[in-house]
Order: sequence, then C-alpha cells, then structure tokens
Amino acid sequence: TSPEDDLGLSRTLQRLGRRDDAERVVDEVLAELPSHPEALRRRIDLALDAQDLHLARRLQRRRLEAWPVDSGTWLALAETNRRLRDPEAAERALLHAARLSPYASLPRQRLGELAYEEGEKEEAREEQAAHVDPGLNQAPWRLAH
Repeated sequence: TSPEDDLGLSRTLQRLGRRDDAERVVDEVLAELPSHPEALRRRIDLALDAQDLHLARRLQRRRLEAWPVDSGTWLALAETNRRLRDPEAAERALLHAARLSPYASLPRQRLGELAYEEGEKEEAREEQAAHVDPGLNQAPWRLAH
C-alpha cells in the first residue's frame, strides 16, 4: 500500500476510536519515510489529540527541520509551546513565522495575545496594531530607503 493509503487508514481508525492503531499505522509510515510531510502532520495531530504536548513539540520540530518554511507548523509550534507554558519558545516560533510571511497578520496577532497573557500590555498593543495593518511594520524601512 502507499503512504497515502496508510494515512487514510489511520484517519479511519481514529474516527472509529482506535487511536492506538492509528498511531501505529502512522509510525510505520514514518519508520520507512521519516520526513514524510503528511505522515508527520498526521502524527502531530494524533499526539495533540492525546494531549501529549511534549511529543507534539518534538514532531513539530522534526517537521520544521525538513520544511523550515512551513509557517503553519511554526504557528502550531508556538501554540504548543504556549500550552507547555514556555512563552519564550512560543515567541521565537511566532517571530519566525512573522519573518516568513511579513505581511501576514496572524503571527502578529498571536504575538500580541502572547504579550497580553504575559502582562506586557504596551507590547500587546503594538502587536495588535501590526495585526490590523502588517504593513505598519515595514513603513519605517520603506521611508528610510
């Protein structure tokens, strides 16, 4: 069978309430293809479903080693780090996502939310302003050049 067929089987097993079997199927794909993007994403989803945040973080990092430009995984890693009460790591992941997509508002919004959660009200306001108009971050650079 193909890896895609196995991943489909994994989704079916999970829907049937057989998460352990679903994990086994995905782990077998990853044993043969350690950097398979969809298998890693699927295994991350299963780890999050099981509330295994440490495993999810390890798998997210593994996925980013293979695909460092995947801004969605950087955002997911930030959320995992936030849930693990590691705000510095969450901020680093969000800043990386923001560098990958400087005009995307979501990384800035999440940075503002993180700053607010950490009690940094002024920084939160600045990030929320950048969320409303991500181009604001680029304005000083454009004026200087």
